[in-house]
Amino acid sequence: MHEELAGTERQWKRVIAWMLGVVGARHLLAEEGYRWIAPVSAFLADARHPIRTYNWHRAFPPGAVVAQGFPRQRANGTTRPKPTPLLPDYLAMRPRQVTGVRGWAAVEAKGTEEALHTPRKDRCPRPWRRQAWNLIVTVHGMRVPVPRHIVAATRVNPNARKATTRCLHIRGWNSADRQPPEPPPQLAVEIAAAHLFGLCLSLGLVENAAALAAGVEARSRGASEAGKRRPRRDETLAALAASADEELGSHSAPATGDDQETRRIQRTLVSSLGSAEVTMEPATTTLIERLRSADIDEASAALDEADTRLDELMAASPPAARESALLQNGLRIRFKP
Repeated sequence: MHEELAGTERQWKRVIAWMLGVVGARHLLAEEGYRWIAPVSAFLADARHPIRTYNWHRAFPPGAVVAQGFPRQRANGTTRPKPTPLLPDYLAMRPRQVTGVRGWAAVEAKGTEEALHTPRKDRCPRPWRRQAWNLIVTVHGMRVPVPRHIVAATRVNPNARKATTRCLHIRGWNSADRQPPEPPPQLAVEIAAAHLFGLCLSLGLVENAAALAAGVEARSRGASEAGKRRPRRDETLAALAASADEELGSHSAPATGDDQETRRIQRTLVSSLGSAEVTMEPATTTLIERLRSADIDEASAALDEADTRLDELMAASPPAARESALLQNGLRIRFKP
């Protein structure tokens, strides 16, 4: 941390700590092999969505996956001691290639000025642990036990006098089942869809975000509409897919051949600190296109194929450098001077 930050207001320091807490958690999850990370707020049962207004970006729609905290009242009629209203921040999914099964976890990100590498911090602080565990996940109303809970804390201490103590320290705690079961395919698909939905909005691919959202809604109704013909729904999905394809085409880098699998999406992000060129690899682009489908089996197969291709790409890529990096989700970022 730059020493000038010590002279800023306390509220600004808290904002910086929160932001760097998120960055530290993402770094830790990447080191653990987690690729698809979605905010728990995308799946809340009582989420409030903004009023539909012309030209507003749509919110991630409610789907088959629902997240909520533990109720104060237990099933046997007793009351939980000191329940917390806070939920963990993220649901994270890593590919099957890491452990042989798709691994997923509830993740809580923390930014703190306290020292993390001390004997007193060998055990995760109880309030943080309680928040990471306060989560119930259901798919089509059926509860799915969370196999792993992770707390990722980042020390942000701009008031320190020494440069060594102003360094960022990241520490993680986890509690996991030794033999976690394979999660339902739809859980993995919707976590990836929520991740890509936010990614598309961040890159200005609004039509693709809308097509992904329509796919989430269609899959959530899949069980009740199995075997039924829905021409109006199919027409809507086809229209959204056509608009999304046109949007991808307008941002595609020149292809090396006629095969559309080779196309890459390029966007330039500009800020007061400079600009960055963001390139989306074909494996991620193809996954975005295939997650528009209402068929859960097709979407799950597409996720497996994308994970395999991205794993191969990560293995063949050089280590991240200061000027460029390849992220787990297939985004290649190059900072311009």
